[in-house]
Amino acid sequence: ELSLPEIQNKYIGVLARGSDRIVNNNELLPPGFQNSEDVERSIKLTKEYLISTKEQLPIVIFSEDKELKKYVSTELKQFKQITLPPITSVEQAYQDLINLLAAKEIILCSKFSSFALTAGLISNKKVIKFFLRILVIRYL
Repeated sequence: ELSLPEIQNKYIGVLARGSDRIVNNNELLPPGFQNSEDVERSIKLTKEYLISTKEQLPIVIFSEDKELKKYVSTELKQFKQITLPPITSVEQAYQDLINLLAAKEIILCSKFSSFALTAGLISNKKVIKFFLRILVIRYL
C-alpha cells in the first residue's frame, strides 16, 4: 500500500524532461522533443513563474537525467529547494510520480512530458506549461 508523503501540498514540483528528448537538429525537431534553446527558455520561464507566485513554497526538482537535474537546480538556486525522503521498495520513476502527485502544483520545465500531465490528471493539480502545441501541416 502506497501513501502520499506527509508533506503533501507543501512544495512545488518542477519536472525537467530528460536529455533523451533533447536534440540539436532544429529543422527536424519531432513532436515532443526539444532543443537546447527550449531547455533554456523553460528554465527562464520557470524562474519567472516562481518569482511571480505569491506563496513561496520550496521546490522539488524531478528528472531522470542527473546532469539535467543538477543543471536546473543550479539555475534555480535562488529558490529554496528540498529533497524528499526516498520511498523504500519503489523504483525511482514511481517515487517521482508519487511525489509529483503530492506537490501543490507541477511546473513542466520542458517542452512536453506526458509524465507531468499524467500526474496532474491523477492528482487534479495544476500543471504549469509554457509551450503551446502547434501543429504545422506542410503540403508538398
